[in-house]
Amino acid sequence: MAATIDPERRDFAATRFIFPPDAKLLPVSELSARLRARIGSVEEGHSVVTRPGFRITARLVPKPLAGLLAEFRSPNRLTDAVLRFARVHDQDPIDTLDLAFDALATLVEARILVPQDSPDASSPEPTLAAGQEFAGYEIDKLVRSLEDSEVYRARGRDDGFVALKISRDDRPGIAAVIAHEARLLDRLAGTDSPKLIEHLTERGRACLVIEWCDGVSIAVVAQQARAARDRCWLHQLVHRMLDVYGRLHQRGVLHGDIHPGNCLVDDAGRVTILDFGSARVIDPSAVFDPVRSGIPHFYDPQMAEAMLAGQLPPATTPSSEQYAISVLAYLLLTGLQPIEVPALQDDLLRQIVERPVLPFAARGVPAWPAVEAVIGRGLAKQPSSRFLDVSALAQAFWLAGPPRKREQHRSVAAERAFTTHVDAVRVPASAAGSLAHAWFALRAALALED
Repeated sequence: MAATIDPERRDFAATRFIFPPDAKLLPVSELSARLRARIGSVEEGHSVVTRPGFRITARLVPKPLAGLLAEFRSPNRLTDAVLRFARVHDQDPIDTLDLAFDALATLVEARILVPQDSPDASSPEPTLAAGQEFAGYEIDKLVRSLEDSEVYRARGRDDGFVALKISRDDRPGIAAVIAHEARLLDRLAGTDSPKLIEHLTERGRACLVIEWCDGVSIAVVAQQARAARDRCWLHQLVHRMLDVYGRLHQRGVLHGDIHPGNCLVDDAGRVTILDFGSARVIDPSAVFDPVRSGIPHFYDPQMAEAMLAGQLPPATTPSSEQYAISVLAYLLLTGLQPIEVPALQDDLLRQIVERPVLPFAARGVPAWPAVEAVIGRGLAKQPSSRFLDVSALAQAFWLAGPPRKREQHRSVAAERAFTTHVDAVRVPASAAGSLAHAWFALRAALALED
């Protein structure tokens, strides 16, 4: 479910965040062999962080970040928690803040760290339990519990699984949102989306019965591909995502809530788009959308500009959604956002409007020029500079192709000198030469893809 736009634009520097009691931090070493195999190779000490009752993206976090999350078991400002953590671990506070902020912002975006006064700070109590019957379906387990609705996996009448999305009460507004989602799912007929089985009202509560889709968040699969340094796999995955959104637009529908948690990938590599509660039929005449929702990191520059000016949000368009989809592509390819993520939301909005997209190399990721050019066009500040549509973006991305290994053309003497210096930086540097040492180490790591 999208995070609704806050007209007061929360100040991240002043907000106290909490790692909710129902959030789980599980060491990878304690997971089952099947789950460890799906995650792939990770460094020792990594943990998986997730919230069982929320349909959010599970995240792999390294040991230091897992330790930092413990600071948020009670409400804390981001800066206070990082600086206290740095002092306890005898680290430079400013360097630690600089290194940790992107990771913490990502966890805030994923609703794993939440404002203490947010409805997400506690998981709403489910109204149904496993084994209960609802509208002729047997509840199997809770998938997500929110303040206005809840999603369950249930056994269908043929004993297969379905998903039930049920309003919490009989408020007309919630029923209207569910009815709207039903109409769009019916229009899509299961093409790259869950198939609508039925839309009904039971005990005064609106309910969607839809196809159950197995799989994991596309962010998890992309993380596996990046960890394996398999750019062919990564290129194919991102192309499938772009292709799916291109087909969605061709069918006249805008998703309205682009983020990794709404893209599911099954074992066969099929990408399915989830959660059409914020979706819209493409309407060229629409100018404003007062209830437009989404995650700020995926706003296009026109949306960010309107927010900064205190104006009504512009209506979602195929071009604005192309921008958000390109942000998602960049995130999957690099593991990071295309701009630096500042602490204050107004600063974030200004950066979206003003700052250019960072090249992969500036994010510590080996350059991928052809792909970067395609994604950069999708992230153009002006809609007229973007692709004609997302299908054209998907085609250009496919033609950019996976990278080819470049042959090294260094002389024997240069090769020996390079190897000698690389070996030298594998041992700790002296304080005097630490900056130059670190810079050379980074350049060597990029050159060797190490």
